[in-house]
Amino acid sequence: MIKDALQYITEFLDKRDKAQVLTEDEFQKTILVNGEEKTYDKKRFTRAHTFFSVPGLMDYLHSEANKSASDKKLTIETSENPCNEIGEFLYPGVVFIGGDMIRVNMEYGSNIRHMADLPLDYSEEYNSLTQLMFNGVSQKELWKLLITSLADSMDKSLLLHIQNIKANLKGDSSVEISALGVANTSNSRSLQITYPGRNGASENAEIPVDWTFKGRIFEAFDKEYEIPLRLEVNTDDGMTFQFHPRRLKKILTQCRLDLVDVLQAQVPKNYTVHEGKL
Repeated sequence: MIKDALQYITEFLDKRDKAQVLTEDEFQKTILVNGEEKTYDKKRFTRAHTFFSVPGLMDYLHSEANKSASDKKLTIETSENPCNEIGEFLYPGVVFIGGDMIRVNMEYGSNIRHMADLPLDYSEEYNSLTQLMFNGVSQKELWKLLITSLADSMDKSLLLHIQNIKANLKGDSSVEISALGVANTSNSRSLQITYPGRNGASENAEIPVDWTFKGRIFEAFDKEYEIPLRLEVNTDDGMTFQFHPRRLKKILTQCRLDLVDVLQAQVPKNYTVHEGKL
């Protein structure tokens, strides 16, 4: 009798302490412990990789897609990333292009965070343009950019205009700027710069106000874009040149949308590409 009682107590304690699984999916598990239901979030498994070119990213996405098709045998019962009746993954890859990043979630919506990133670094020429747009540069700095990183992105006549300004800005020398209005048949405006020349006498130089940058925006995307610019010559401290962009936000958005179209044609089947952030 004592033996039977001990066995009953042992079995009762085992049943009391043992958790009973009530429901379970990829994201949560609900268990019954001591008569109480408890729901837990499952741990998300993460793999993350960074790439530095579109071909490198595409190679990886296709290799992983082929591996999944082979290893998982496109079975409906696959638990990691199940397929439907026609062999399509229930959690396809999704690509987001936004800000300074291309980000891919290769099993979007599942409990697996399989990520691939490609930083959208600015191109050399666009980086140089940002110096002209947001900071302004001296005549010497502008000349250097125009013969190096911006040599193929700005009209050659700008370099000639800059070279023709031979100012002597030492000491208390001052520079005057005046707008000339419509100066030629192309209806473009120009600025007249009056500055002390190297022989001490005042000299004048005329330079158009409107210019256009043409070049790549992102290093990973070879398409070139035109950005209208308007020149400001600042004389508060010597002479600095600043180019104000026009419609820049719209152009950057169009660049990302064009990249969406390019990548959509290259990603594996069942992937989608979007302009936005993940």
